[in-house]
Amino acid sequence: MAWNTKSFELLSKHVSAYLGGVNEKSCSFQGQEWKYLEAGSGEVVLCLHGLGGSKVQWRTFMTKVSERYRVISPDVPGLSLNLNVAEGDIDKHNVANWISDFMDAIGVKHVHIVGHDTGGVVASYFAHGQQGIVSTLAWFNPPDLDGIRTGDVAAWERVKVGFDSMQEAEAHLMSLFYDPPTLPGIVKRFYMKKVMDTVNKGKLLPLINGAMESLPLLMAQVRGIQQETLVVAADNDVFSNERWILKLVAMIPNSKLVWLEECGQRSLIEKPDQLAEIYLNFLKTHGS
Repeated sequence: MAWNTKSFELLSKHVSAYLGGVNEKSCSFQGQEWKYLEAGSGEVVLCLHGLGGSKVQWRTFMTKVSERYRVISPDVPGLSLNLNVAEGDIDKHNVANWISDFMDAIGVKHVHIVGHDTGGVVASYFAHGQQGIVSTLAWFNPPDLDGIRTGDVAAWERVKVGFDSMQEAEAHLMSLFYDPPTLPGIVKRFYMKKVMDTVNKGKLLPLINGAMESLPLLMAQVRGIQQETLVVAADNDVFSNERWILKLVAMIPNSKLVWLEECGQRSLIEKPDQLAEIYLNFLKTHGS
């Protein structure tokens, strides 16, 4: 499929309309310019997307939470398909350092940190090492790290193999939802092309391997997380299951578990308003 100027103009118009009151900004550090989304004012909520995700997926959640907080969502190196990073840059230490440098660049000293899927791995690792900087931790849709490590999560193994066609990639995308939404054609085609390009150029597997290298250390560190922690799991998440969720929550000392019913792995798209309400109630009780 050819991507011409008109295609990108249509995509740009859709994204601009989709963002609504959420603003796209940029900052410079480490010799590069980095884009992020921001909305609201007050205490900062930093949102980290998972592997293959994007800052834009937080838009609806951000709109609701920004009524009481300053909410920021960057594209995260090592997790985003939108950033071209060298394999060495996806080391967990480098990503944690990137978060620190990002916070410095935008003048933020303390955050409530939220991670979705594998973004929760990064958020947990950062929270453990930055007890004085991270006020609370939240993890939406934690993937089954035990199963991923042993190759027992079929949906994850499918991603590792890659897709031979747009149709295969689309089928996988739809499996991440309990009730798949009707996505605008221009958005769907752009996402599928990005996934296919990443797979075909051999970029996806190093990102996956980099995420997997973090798991043994994470399993040890979650027991030392001191912040109040919210875990939100979905009952139809193809990357996770109840057994793993209960095990994870039992490991985190000060954790609270909430289940989303009739929801898949992409909870930020399926249940953004409910997620925001759950999260705001959590901060009302446990925030500073």
